[in-house]
Amino acid sequence: MPELADRVSWPTGTFLHRLPEPARRALFAAGTSIVVRNGTKVVAQGDPSRDVYLLVQGQVEVGLVDHLGHSMEVEIRNRGDLFGELEAIEPAPRSATVTAIGNVTLRVLTCQRFIALLDDNRAVERELLRSTVQRLLAMNSVRTDVHLSVDVRLCRQLIRYLDKPYGRTRTDGTLEITGQSQSSLAGNIGASVAAVEKAISKLRRDGVISTANRRITIIKPQALSKKAQMEPSTCTIGTVLGDD
Repeated sequence: MPELADRVSWPTGTFLHRLPEPARRALFAAGTSIVVRNGTKVVAQGDPSRDVYLLVQGQVEVGLVDHLGHSMEVEIRNRGDLFGELEAIEPAPRSATVTAIGNVTLRVLTCQRFIALLDDNRAVERELLRSTVQRLLAMNSVRTDVHLSVDVRLCRQLIRYLDKPYGRTRTDGTLEITGQSQSSLAGNIGASVAAVEKAISKLRRDGVISTANRRITIIKPQALSKKAQMEPSTCTIGTVLGDD
């Protein structure tokens, strides 16, 4: 499986990209490959299953239903990502539903094999800890922002996305975020989809961003950081491009 252990094969910042080659090989060797079709629920919220999944090809949507019965899309996971690991470590019903977007190739590890791998491979264990800490820090950032307007929270979330695998610099120098919907944005900042749609429309009207097919292009990065009420030196986009 040489191509699977090649760091270049995986989007920068993903779980698989950050692993050293021996750990990546061990992770793949511990699982089996499956292909699921578009719209298939890989795991369902409330299920007692404890398998762990590596996203080899394609994307999945993570969604949940809150205590009031409202459905929301929380985020999109891309190739190179890992999911299902929390329930493998701490037995509990699945906290979210994961659905395939298009046909998806996965590597599936049983709970027992995943735990054994963590016991034997410090690199995988360390990267899992790092990913969990990053997720907690992101949640804390959202909680800290809760007093801000939806417009400001949206701008801050777009900047955070640029630090993740779905942020990249295009050949023309503009910044782009792929794979995120208005629903996932709303779920991440704790706002309604309608409020996020309104905020995105404002950014488009001001010429700060353009959008198309789960793709957000940051046309004016310095303007975005200003609207996010963040100093350019404290956010990713501050040093990528010069002032407008």
